[in-house]
Amino acid sequence: MIAKTVHYKGFDGKDVEEVVRLNLTRAEIMNLNMKYADYGGVEGYYRMLITNMKEGDPAWKPIVSFLQTVILAAYGVKTETGKFVKKINGCSLADEFESSEAYAALLMPLLTEEGFKDIEPLLRGIFPADLDEAALKEEQKRLSEELGLDNNADHNKNS
Repeated sequence: MIAKTVHYKGFDGKDVEEVVRLNLTRAEIMNLNMKYADYGGVEGYYRMLITNMKEGDPAWKPIVSFLQTVILAAYGVKTETGKFVKKINGCSLADEFESSEAYAALLMPLLTEEGFKDIEPLLRGIFPADLDEAALKEEQKRLSEELGLDNNADHNKNS
């Protein structure tokens, strides 16, 4: 989990400081890895975006979309009991967060040349510190094969 303090002007014009908490569980990471499976999972897709940027392709649209997907999937609040929740009474907190100034204050600075360097540490902070990426990828591959979602599995077996 990562907690980022953001600053913005409230609707009343006053300065606001808010702590934004982001976390992904292993199951959520596996879902994202399956979404980006054609690129080698979340990390592979991110690396592809970065490589394209370094090669002079300023493809901000896919980077913005990727960051929005990950940030909104990871957003939640810490309850008084210490639990991290993403829904309250069946309502997604990410929906409310997405239309907030706090979301803009978190996302917009990342989309500058100066803020670009902060993307990877943010992503690393969102993932569990003890995440065994190799084990997660193996589990993802196994599930994909079981569900018939991994078209590359047959190629890998025949190679």
